[in-house]
Amino acid sequence: MLHGSNLLRYEIRWLRRINAQLKAEVTAQMLFDEKFYQNIIMNWFKEFQSIQKIKEQSFMTDNIVTVKDAETALFAYLLQQSGQSTIDEFLNDLKAANSFKDRQRYYELKKRLQTIFEIPRGKKSDLMQELETAIYSVAKDCR
Repeated sequence: MLHGSNLLRYEIRWLRRINAQLKAEVTAQMLFDEKFYQNIIMNWFKEFQSIQKIKEQSFMTDNIVTVKDAETALFAYLLQQSGQSTIDEFLNDLKAANSFKDRQRYYELKKRLQTIFEIPRGKKSDLMQELETAIYSVAKDCR
């Protein structure tokens, strides 16, 4: 029946310390309260917004005019493929080896790598755009 359908469910679960996470004393009666329900939807929406969405992998060749630009684009692509943890692991390895005498150098390197990591790398897929539109619509209609 659903074979071949594009289905995706995005949910959030509060399993422990619900009162602390929702900043309210949650009771069974509150589950029928419209304002409480609206707050839950907005929390759900904010959590979705905080998720780093992966864009389609492609080289951004539009602004490449020098060899250095090309190197940076390739490095950004590879760094983004491997993820944020690669930067963290690399910095931890450097710190463990005591590579830099001045601790400020680790901060500078992290900042540079983070800047490269955040270089735009493509466009959102049509499916991701559709999902974002649907979730935004739910949050908007909830208000």
